Amino acid sequence: MATKRTTTTRNSVKRIVPPHPCLSCGAITTRPQRCEPCYKAQQRARNARRGDRYGKEYVARRAEIEKVVEVYGFRCWRCLRYEAPGTFTRDDWHTDHAPWGELRPTHRKCNTSASRGGKGEQWTPPSDRTNDRIR
Repeated sequence: MATKRTTTTRNSVKRIVPPHPCLSCGAITTRPQRCEPCYKAQQRARNARRGDRYGKEYVARRAEIEKVVEVYGFRCWRCLRYEAPGTFTRDDWHTDHAPWGELRPTHRKCNTSASRGGKGEQWTPPSDRTNDRIR
């Protein structure tokens, strides 16, 4: 027999879910709607309906860019800093949509900062940065 289970709803109010039948198979469960196997099956079906987040063209273009980046490094189009090959990992850069429609490599930090409303890191020449510290 299933025991009572505490769950958290969307508004973070704790509630006790008494044993009840699963919506899919009718087995007794204390999960909010479906038993564990039915919940996992429903999630797999849901993800299959949604498909990939990115289309085939994007994935193919990302693979092309990745090969070039591994061999030659990349210059972030947002901050203009160059990263030499071998000085970064695959997780250090993203493929970003440039305003003119192309996919370009960019630093992960620059891309995520831009998605929050910023423009990414703003690059300044080393001499300007040195002068700022002296002042």
